[in-house]
Amino acid sequence: MAGVDSVTNVLFTNRNKMILGIISIIFGIIVFFLTSAFVPFYLVIPFFILAICLIVPSDVVKNSKIIGVIFVLYSLFVIYSTITVVLNPYDVVTNLYLSGQFSTTPGASEVSACFNAFLIALIYAIYNLVCSFAFFFKTSGEGDFV
Repeated sequence: MAGVDSVTNVLFTNRNKMILGIISIIFGIIVFFLTSAFVPFYLVIPFFILAICLIVPSDVVKNSKIIGVIFVLYSLFVIYSTITVVLNPYDVVTNLYLSGQFSTTPGASEVSACFNAFLIALIYAIYNLVCSFAFFFKTSGEGDFV
């Protein structure tokens, strides 16, 4: 186990957790603006809380296993939700048409755009699942930023 601990101590330092959080925020802003027409905001926005928790310089927050558990479960929910839409995007596009968000009957381009939007959201959720697991590795802030 000493080999695994040394690898995780090198990979999951406070600095690397902060970098994961910054990348998650940048990626999240891009995902939010690229997919806002199709993907509901509640599948993207809560991941910003995860990223902020990784950026906060407090060791108590960065080592909180309860935050990790909450976001692992939420990431799995988002992954399940996006996979079901990726497998059948026409249902979502039809619901958007019936609710009045589309003025014409959805065609192949709308279905393709919906598929691509949820695929991007799926990739973002998988990335945040990795970020969620970072909370399970204990780090200390001593000497990381020197």
